[in-house]
Amino acid sequence: GGGINNGGSAVIRNCEFSGNAGAEGGAISSDGTLDVESSLFYNNTAHREGNPSGGGGAIASGGVVTLTNSTFVSNYTTFMGGAINNDGKLTVTNCSFSYNTSGMGGGAINTTSNLTLRNSIIANSMWSESCQDWEGGTIYDGGGNLRWPKTDKTCVGDFGDPRLEPLENNGGPTMTMALPIGSAAEQLATTNCPATDQRGMPRGLQSNRCDAGAYEIQRNELEGLFVFFPAVFKSP
Repeated sequence: GGGINNGGSAVIRNCEFSGNAGAEGGAISSDGTLDVESSLFYNNTAHREGNPSGGGGAIASGGVVTLTNSTFVSNYTTFMGGAINNDGKLTVTNCSFSYNTSGMGGGAINTTSNLTLRNSIIANSMWSESCQDWEGGTIYDGGGNLRWPKTDKTCVGDFGDPRLEPLENNGGPTMTMALPIGSAAEQLATTNCPATDQRGMPRGLQSNRCDAGAYEIQRNELEGLFVFFPAVFKSP
């Protein structure tokens, strides 16, 4: 792991991993238990370099990994799993994946074991297959997932354009990719919604539903907006 090598138990909150490089897991390599929440993985790289496993531009795991409210953007590997290479048990909830790239399959995620996707966005991978179940790997659909473009039929979930906005500071400790009103991710998830999004902003204030991905549109703020137009009043 270019940033962290975990062989025990690790909990990561509100962190940014960017520009890291390693032979297996550009940012993190974990054979233990790993819990990641509200974090950003951006522009990390894993080069195989003779490593028989390798892969995982951001994370390579052979243990138990739980990812929640996190964003994976522009990660790359010469092997499998542009963002994640999973050889263990991986559960992904309300995460956003975009523009991740692999050299040998699984533009976003490669799994040889058990992968559960819930309420997540997997879009715009720079490889024809965003997800890859390699050597008996299984991908479970936990509901509320969105995949894009329509030509990519390797992941699970509904087809639709999330219209992810550029990675930037939208509040909170780490940068996010915002969703505009009208995104296909809007209110897509009906179960397993975290209380907040990656920024710490509340989810599901008006219903039990939430937006897919790491970012939640704050509808209560939008509905409370007033628009004023300039006017000139003259006495008769």
